Amino acid sequence: ISYALSASHSQLKKAGQQDFFCTKDSHIGSQLLIDILNGQHTGSSITSEQAIETIVQGLKKRFPCN
Repeated sequence: ISYALSASHSQLKKAGQQDFFCTKDSHIGSQLLIDILNGQHTGSSITSEQAIETIVQGLKKRFPCN
């Protein structure tokens, strides 16, 4: 998912369109995603849908578009 988010963010940025999160860096690293997930779900099992929702909300919170 890290690659997909990075590629999508880069393409939107080139097209002058805004993503759901705003960061100057086009690369979204795997460690950042792991940190977001562990911050919300340490020690629990979650579905892939829950993981995606957590990642989306975490990116919005860390990199808000003002």
